[in-house]
Amino acid sequence: MTGNRRPYVKVRKYCWKDRSGEIIPGVSLWGRNLVAHLTYDEARHLADRLHDLVDTANAPSQKED
Repeated sequence: MTGNRRPYVKVRKYCWKDRSGEIIPGVSLWGRNLVAHLTYDEARHLADRLHDLVDTANAPSQKED
């Protein structure tokens, strides 16, 4: 395949284990490697923000009089 390839991420259910051994359930974003781990609340907030951005991008532009 030639041409520009856009960066892409995959989302997976993932439990993060921190240095103290605490396990934090959530989801992860993966490119070639782990890009980010989000708790379920953080993931919901990100999903809402993405949805809002798409709604804004798809909205007809408003011309000021």
